[in-house]
Amino acid sequence: MKKKEYQKLIRVSKSKYIDQWIKRGYMPGVVLTPDGDAEIPEDMPRPYKSNGKTKKISKLAEEIIKAADMQQSVYPQMFPMIREDTFKRTVLHLIDCHIILPCRSSTGAPFFELLPYWKNFGRQEQSGIIQAISDGVGAASGSFQIIQSIILLIPTLADFFTGFLSKV
Repeated sequence: MKKKEYQKLIRVSKSKYIDQWIKRGYMPGVVLTPDGDAEIPEDMPRPYKSNGKTKKISKLAEEIIKAADMQQSVYPQMFPMIREDTFKRTVLHLIDCHIILPCRSSTGAPFFELLPYWKNFGRQEQSGIIQAISDGVGAASGSFQIIQSIILLIPTLADFFTGFLSKV
């Protein structure tokens, strides 16, 4: 379908938004035509409109859950204040906790579906689950940083012990 058709389908007021999404890589599989239009696959999910100021993992998890509820695509670069590996771990935790289900359009555009039982939880229960996921991602991030530091120290420690053992 053409940009105008897609614009009407997903109810976007200005075609410039679609142009921006294509430019940012949020719509894989779109073919640009010589006349400046685009061929957009019928099942292309709408990119999620994120709060680009998200800094906390718990808020990131909430944003991903909102995107899943609307079956909109979400990408790490939509959250410039969050590291890409943290984004990926948050998504994996949400999948492991059976809150979201990963899906792909025919062109490979990723999006998530919110599993139905999530809405059975009250807001307070949802907040507790999100906080637990956030704590798990944060702990994993901290562990990852410790492991990275240890790996960087290994050559130094090896040199130290080699020198130490040669003197004994």
